[in-house]
Amino acid sequence: MAVNLRRRDEGGKAGAPRAQPYTGYRCERRPASVRLERRTASNYFAGRNGSARIGDGPQIWTSMFVANARNSVCNGCQMLSNLRELIPGAGHWPHFVRNRSEQFEARTLLVEVLETPSILLAGMAGSRMPIAVAHGEGRAEFRDGDHLRSAGSRVVLRYVENAGGIAERYPANPNGSPLGIAGLTSRDGRVTIMMPHPERVFRAVQHSWRPDGWGDDGPWMRLFRNARAWVG
Repeated sequence: MAVNLRRRDEGGKAGAPRAQPYTGYRCERRPASVRLERRTASNYFAGRNGSARIGDGPQIWTSMFVANARNSVCNGCQMLSNLRELIPGAGHWPHFVRNRSEQFEARTLLVEVLETPSILLAGMAGSRMPIAVAHGEGRAEFRDGDHLRSAGSRVVLRYVENAGGIAERYPANPNGSPLGIAGLTSRDGRVTIMMPHPERVFRAVQHSWRPDGWGDDGPWMRLFRNARAWVG
């Protein structure tokens, strides 16, 4: 028995094949692998770094991270945190789970950059800057107190209150992460993960207020310039 999967046009006749709904992902079939890649422009930075080829085995991660500096945002952060056993010096990373609010949180918040070996945040320690958040699963979950303490010197970003104190309560802390943790780096600083989106606020005009001397670039542009300096 044949099954006709073609849609019917308004006149009731079989028409063109049914269009597939746009999901925001592109799937390219390759021998023994499938590549998933986010296509939405606002999440390109996150998805591009969070893409992987399924079926290539752990060796792809070894070659990807040992020799290169990487930054993964939001979905990429969640994914890499679950692959930390394959990333040198990432054993202190947590999992990222459902927000305490049980809601998708999307707004601009304040974060502080901490002193770490992160290549991409070099020279930015002590900065307190607005940043965009947009996630439903951004709460850092550690196994126990020892696991949390082991991450201390490798926390690159934390949410802070308007007065500068650590944000441990909603809404300044959007997900309930302990100590306001918003991002971490590996032991050598080559791989940095964060839940907020610096790529959404790197222009001066994206800030509701800015000093007159900023010019066209916001402070998060420094992250991208650090990346350019690293590759030479």
